[in-house]
Amino acid sequence: MSEWKHIDTAPKDGTRVILWLPVENIAVSGFYEWMDGESCDGYEMYPGYFDWFIDNDLILFEDEHRPTHWMEFPKIPKETP
Repeated sequence: MSEWKHIDTAPKDGTRVILWLPVENIAVSGFYEWMDGESCDGYEMYPGYFDWFIDNDLILFEDEHRPTHWMEFPKIPKETP
């Protein structure tokens, strides 16, 4: 099984990994990706940015709620006869 690694070493290419959220005391599936900004009538409401997202939901992590560690998913089990 993989070991937990510091979040600074996590892949930043959209690869799904297991993230540790210490404040919530849970591990979730997530990925690091670009989020497009939004504009309206030529006015930039907020710029685009890279950040961590969890699967099935968009989470805008506040500093104290950000993932601190990550690990790769374990290998899929082989079928047994």
